[in-house]
Amino acid sequence: GIGVAYRFKPSLVALTRLRMESVLAAATLLFWAIALTLYNAPVDAGMLTDIRHPESDGWDANSFYSLWASGLCSMYLVADLLSGNCPTGRTVVAAGSSRTDVTARLWILLLFSSILLLAFSIAIKTGPMCEGRYLQDSPCCTSTAVSLVTSVLGMLLCLGQMLVNRIVDVVSRQRRGVVKTTTEHLLAMPVLVGYACNVGFATGPGGAGANVSNMYVASWLSLLLSLKLNVEYLGLHLTMDINSDNRSIPDRARRRTRSSERSSFVYATGNN
Repeated sequence: GIGVAYRFKPSLVALTRLRMESVLAAATLLFWAIALTLYNAPVDAGMLTDIRHPESDGWDANSFYSLWASGLCSMYLVADLLSGNCPTGRTVVAAGSSRTDVTARLWILLLFSSILLLAFSIAIKTGPMCEGRYLQDSPCCTSTAVSLVTSVLGMLLCLGQMLVNRIVDVVSRQRRGVVKTTTEHLLAMPVLVGYACNVGFATGPGGAGANVSNMYVASWLSLLLSLKLNVEYLGLHLTMDINSDNRSIPDRARRRTRSSERSSFVYATGNN
């Protein structure tokens, strides 16, 4: 219904007024979290089949994958709005700002995935799969402990990036772009290492995410987001998108083009 309303100008203006779009995006993410909680609720003892686990004969793959697809779309929408995209759709794009917008969005998405991984790790660690002394020493519970620690460290690094971002904006007036990019890249590298180790433990043989499950999706999602984040920062450094004088490459290229045009004009008039 909201998608159809965006096709008409009166309803579009009403929905994008007073940050209504942000409220709708947050509500969508909240409803998805409720649906995910209900999907993973304890199964009644009287039920013959369980649709949530691939090992069960009644597993419904459509429900599992559609739930995660809608969750990814909801998280991306909220991250896009929180990373600076104007809810009214009128966004001022500065030269060289596209990559920094992408990294800000990836940090927020990584925070969401870390929260999900933490929630699933706690659910397994405190559930019947890890009850008793013998089960706690099993590979499944050991990998869950690794995921638990990794998700907490990932959340702390994501929150640290937001804090560093604020501090650099206030303290460092000169070379702000270089300092911010370098500091955030130093925070992104341990995130990638941690989630790579987590995938090895959690999705390996005997791990909590060895089969298709919430742990499997959350572990790989965190790893792919951290990998994409480090690739973006590597691109920022290699392409010199941020310079010490806070001028981007398109600006310098534009000045060189104008100077070459003036030189060509002087040369042509001199020959005439």
